[in-house]
Amino acid sequence: MSKDTKAAVEELICSLFVEVLELAKIHGITIKRMRELLPVTQLQALEQAGYSQTEMVAESGYTRKSIRKILSKPVQTHCIHPLDQFIANWDADPQFPDCLPMEGQFPSFEHLHDVYGGEFTAPGLLKLLKERSLIAVENGQVTLLPDRSVTAHTEVERVKAAQFSIRALFKTLRHNIENPDQPLTERRIWSSTIPATQLAEYRATVSQANQVHRKKLMQIMEQFQVSPENATEAQCMKAVGLGMYWFELNEI
Repeated sequence: MSKDTKAAVEELICSLFVEVLELAKIHGITIKRMRELLPVTQLQALEQAGYSQTEMVAESGYTRKSIRKILSKPVQTHCIHPLDQFIANWDADPQFPDCLPMEGQFPSFEHLHDVYGGEFTAPGLLKLLKERSLIAVENGQVTLLPDRSVTAHTEVERVKAAQFSIRALFKTLRHNIENPDQPLTERRIWSSTIPATQLAEYRATVSQANQVHRKKLMQIMEQFQVSPENATEAQCMKAVGLGMYWFELNEI
């Protein structure tokens, strides 16, 4: 792999970190939690693929000792978000009612912060709680709202569908890097013949054609689609390996 390609892949990884961060923020997954998940997940993948300790050292950059330590301590399946923990502490402590004055005599939000605020500053904590609609602040009073959870309910099926699509997309990317003469899926157009004023019209034409054919393809695929959850053992379910992806690019 050339230095330019390596740099481009690192740039891709950094871009993905940003997108994953935005998704994690919505669902209350901290950067610390993601840092816990990453090495153990990747080292387990290498181990399951049959890599030796020496090969794992080379691929991971960790020492043998560090690898053994990481793999010997599986990451807990549940991690409490700091704001979730603060809300839980407030909710459980009878000394602090759901409505508190901002400051002044005990009990106040200022006192609550001193007890449970941890690394947060009081103004910073107040700002985060307001942004997530966990509290209301009015007339110098801080009120805990009925919805007391930072993490949103995950639409599991959509997340799982995205997981399969993203993994397939990365396999396609790997194929295209390893087989530059036989690329799959993506075609990017660079044109000097389309005037800048007609780009929107051109994109709309391509998009309309795509929608027509996409509808037909979906109809064909649905003729054979059986939900794995509803399949019987006699049906011998197997993955056909078909997938469709649609990308909106700013450039043509």
